[in-house]
Amino acid sequence: MICEQSVEIIEINSNSISVKPVPQQLCAACAPSGRCRADWLSATFGAKKTFEIPIDAPISVEVGDQIQVWIDSSGVSMAVARVYGLPLAGLLGGAGIGVYLGWSDMTTLLAMLVGVGGCLWIARIWKNDVRVKVKQ
Repeated sequence: MICEQSVEIIEINSNSISVKPVPQQLCAACAPSGRCRADWLSATFGAKKTFEIPIDAPISVEVGDQIQVWIDSSGVSMAVARVYGLPLAGLLGGAGIGVYLGWSDMTTLLAMLVGVGGCLWIARIWKNDVRVKVKQ
């Protein structure tokens, strides 16, 4: 699934553009829920934020233009798994090692913290798979 969103350009830099989401009509599939399932740029509780999107080539847009940006949901799924799954694996791995080796509770807790910290570090330096594409 590809999620599309209309945005308004608020600032243009040499290697990025800053955008904010614009309100859009609900399609027939989203109308019953009252919220767009593809509205991935809106923040929680309805507050709209601005976002910076890196660009790798010059684009011919001006401040105030409305454009379409889209993102592949499989990239988002992998990023979520990396950000949440790796630390959880480190936590459970540290607990499992501590229990398996018969360590004391404090040593097992330390192993869990080391596992979470190490996996958070790995998740942070792992290459970002989420790509936002701009359609003019």
